[in-house]
Amino acid sequence: MSRNIHTMFHPENKIWQNKEAGTLRLLSTHETKKEAVHKGYSFALTNKSVHVIHSMDGSIAAKNSYSN
Repeated sequence: MSRNIHTMFHPENKIWQNKEAGTLRLLSTHETKKEAVHKGYSFALTNKSVHVIHSMDGSIAAKNSYSN
């Protein structure tokens, strides 16, 4: 089973990051949300999983599924 990919803002480090749900695994870090969303999309598409995009406040802004 593939894990969801979360694109979120890290307030302490002031960076956008992509993480796999349920793990501590950090997939990538980015200066802008646009860059992070693009890379998160790529991870989710490759893994055939769900890409969850968060706003700066942590709320969910969008969810996109790339499974079959």
